[in-house]
Amino acid sequence: METKLYRIFFSLMIVMLTACTNATSDKPLRITLKEDSKLKYEDVAKLASKYLSKSGYKCEIVPYYNHELECKKILNKWPLHNRYAKIKLQRPNKIHPYYRLIATRWDEGIIPNELLADSYVNDDIHKFCLMIKREKIANC
Repeated sequence: METKLYRIFFSLMIVMLTACTNATSDKPLRITLKEDSKLKYEDVAKLASKYLSKSGYKCEIVPYYNHELECKKILNKWPLHNRYAKIKLQRPNKIHPYYRLIATRWDEGIIPNELLADSYVNDDIHKFCLMIKREKIANC
């Protein structure tokens, strides 16, 4: 009887210690500045950081990502499962000669990936795009 209890206990411990990570992303958005714009990456990053901070994101320039802006917001934090959103503003490069806003949702915890939604739409980046269009800063 005692060995049966140990097996049940260790089986439960393995399940509790095993964590699942699931990431899904929104469609990347393209930002093209007006042709006569003198804005640099740092200016666009400050604008995005200021806007997203009002929506609860913590933003920073991340050195190991080519000094690009990355913003993170905790969507929910439970003892067994955490969910947060990340937004990254990519610099123009040879492949993509425009700025790109990429939003991802991360789920970490013991809820299996099969039980989580595999689609994601981040309203915050879409609202940011509407704002920069309305202010005639860029097209999105």
